[in-house]
Amino acid sequence: MKVSYSFTVTGNPEKVFDLIIEYFTLTLKFPYKIKKVTPYPVENIVIPEEIVLERGSRFASFGGGSIESFKTSLKVTLALKMGGQVTVSCNYDIVVYGTPLRSDELKILNEAKSLEKFIKENM
Repeated sequence: MKVSYSFTVTGNPEKVFDLIIEYFTLTLKFPYKIKKVTPYPVENIVIPEEIVLERGSRFASFGGGSIESFKTSLKVTLALKMGGQVTVSCNYDIVVYGTPLRSDELKILNEAKSLEKFIKENM
């Protein structure tokens, strides 16, 4: 199952990056682990272009349970815009055996929307 969500915030890009890491690795009930960080190809840019995070297991995907425990790969892309804006794109790839439930998709979408709220409240 693939779920995507993007939003734009205004503020310090370093702070946005720090809040993304804090949210996904420390705040969530089912936290992610950082798998890979891809820097921008330009030397002076202090935030990464892409962060890949993972959580869950294939066994949980097989046996059912909460969607947050399923094997999930999350790619977060940061794009710098004019005027101090940062566009954050969250692209989830969740291993689901069988037909995914709409409620599961909404739960993941809510997780991404909660990231947007978390960043805006803490900027």
